[in-house]
Amino acid sequence: MKNYRHEIMPSVFWEYHFKNINNEKLLEECYKLSENEGRKLSNVDGYQSNDIDVTKHVGTELEKLYQTMRIAFNDIAVKENAKHLDVDNFWININPKGGRNSPHIHPHSILSSSYYVKVPEGDGGNICFNRDRSLRDYTTGWLDKNNMSQHMWNAYCFKPIQGTAVIFTSNIEHSVGTNNTEESRVSIAFNSHMVVY
Repeated sequence: MKNYRHEIMPSVFWEYHFKNINNEKLLEECYKLSENEGRKLSNVDGYQSNDIDVTKHVGTELEKLYQTMRIAFNDIAVKENAKHLDVDNFWININPKGGRNSPHIHPHSILSSSYYVKVPEGDGGNICFNRDRSLRDYTTGWLDKNNMSQHMWNAYCFKPIQGTAVIFTSNIEHSVGTNNTEESRVSIAFNSHMVVY
């Protein structure tokens, strides 16, 4: 019997390791910004800044990360034969012990990213991605959970690595587990938009 297996709509993730960023300087800048009032969106028992205006941070490590992320977003666009992407907005997340991020998506964006400035040793909380609920509930119940192909997984978690950006399509539901260490986990989230010429 002749048959063909097609992978039509897989979930794609990219990991970028940025060697040009000084995370110690960036961490200082993040803590300085955390002295300002933040907001409560997905963050639980932690700090989330308002969107950052990069024009107020020219010459800083924060601006260097912003420019590096612009390159990464556009690198993906070129590799995927897509239109030019640019950073839309970005903000800081600081999760001390007990802090986490509840499940959410990033509407009005194309690609999103989480860059890890500081990752504590131990269980600092992984970033976890989930399939759409209809897929979770109805499509994989017949599979052997211990041996299924990664293309059929309902969820996947990345363990954060300092200096690494995890980039993903903005419509994928994701959450960040509870930080069970004594130190804070610090990340910077980015959204992208399509540039129309």
